[in-house]
Order: sequence, then C-alpha cells, then structure tokens
Amino acid sequence: IPAGTVVTAAIQDQLVAAGLTRMLVTASTETLMTDHTYDAGETRYAVVQSLLAEINYRDLWFNDRGVAIVEPWAAASASNVRHHYPAGSASILTAALEEDDDTFSSANVFIEIVSSADLSADMRAESINDNPASALSVVRRGIRVPSFETLDSISSQAALQTRADNRKLMSMMGIKTITFYTGVRDDIDARGLNDSIMIDRDGIGLLEELNWSIDCSSGGLVTHTARKVYYT
Repeated sequence: IPAGTVVTAAIQDQLVAAGLTRMLVTASTETLMTDHTYDAGETRYAVVQSLLAEINYRDLWFNDRGVAIVEPWAAASASNVRHHYPAGSASILTAALEEDDDTFSSANVFIEIVSSADLSADMRAESINDNPASALSVVRRGIRVPSFETLDSISSQAALQTRADNRKLMSMMGIKTITFYTGVRDDIDARGLNDSIMIDRDGIGLLEELNWSIDCSSGGLVTHTARKVYYT
C-alpha cells in the first residue's frame, strides 16, 4: 500500500477484497507516512487491524446486523452514554463490584516511540496521568512509573500523541470492574463495542462495558462486565 494513501480508504479496500459488502466506515483524513508491505500469507484481517491501530480506531467488529464497523476509539464519557440504568431501576437485578488492588506497578506515564528505517528520525509522544482523582496518578503516588511502547509505523505525530493519551485513559479504568445482571426483555436494545453505561444505583456511576452475554434458557439473564471510569 503506497505512502499517501488515506488509511480508511485502504481499510475499505481490504474489506471489499475479503468479500465484505456491508460496512460502516468513519472516514479519516490520516494518510500512510510510508509504503506498507506485508509478508506473503498475511491475512486481510491482520492487515486491517494493523491499519486501524495506526489511526487509533477500534478493532474491527460487526454489529447485530452483520455490518462491519470501522470507527475511532472514543473514551467512555457522560456525553456518549448508550445505556442508562436509573436508581431504583427494576431491570438491574444484581450488581457486584470487584476490585483489582494490584496498583503498585501500574504505569502513570505513557511513552510511544516509532522507530523505522523509512523515517528520517524516531517519533516520540508522552502522556502523563496527573489527575488527582486517579489513584494511579503521579500526583497521588508521588512517583513516575513509565510504560514504553515501540511501534513500527503511525499515520502522524498527532495520531501518536492520541495513542499515548488513549493508553493513559484506559489505564485509569482498570482498577475496578463490576458485573451486573439484567433481564433479557428489559435489555434487548442494540449494544455496541465498549459502550458507555451509567448506573445511578449505589453510586456506581459511569462505566465502560467490556463484554456481555445472554443466557437463552427459560428465565435466563444478560450478564454484563464493565469497568469503572475515573477520569471525568
């Protein structure tokens, strides 16, 4: 794939070549900085996933109608809540909070480096968790715990900075997870990937859904697993 190709156009070409005809692609203006070549036998899925990563898009996924979705990763926030469970809502049957308290080695400084012979110089971006509301932050812990990631390619310096910022945001959601159950009939609205959820009961608040499953037996429930959001 030659340098200068619009990345989302290249992704769409790969999906079409794989025989897919139903897709929703959020267009990007980002272009490839260098020529991209792939080893013989590389799957189109792997090519698509690598291109998505270069522009900070979500992994390729398919909705409930079998449509391929190509869209940017967006942090969970109160402004894009997809599913709201008010206090006293009968649809939430049970909710259990589980904590991961292994935060000692968790990073709070995220450094991205792109090193390639096709570039005149290495590219670097850094994002620091300095949010005092976060238990992992430099402010709260008083130390910098770096996490380095080295990439082969990226579409731009702005995309590299966004990747560092996104890794920081995702790290701030990893301390607490919650599992809750809903009735199937009360929760049949379409669900996407990593939807933002608001649960008013018990002060739970804003969550990002990680996965969900439906028990199709008589009286079965929908099981949801989500992680707490702390950066708002």
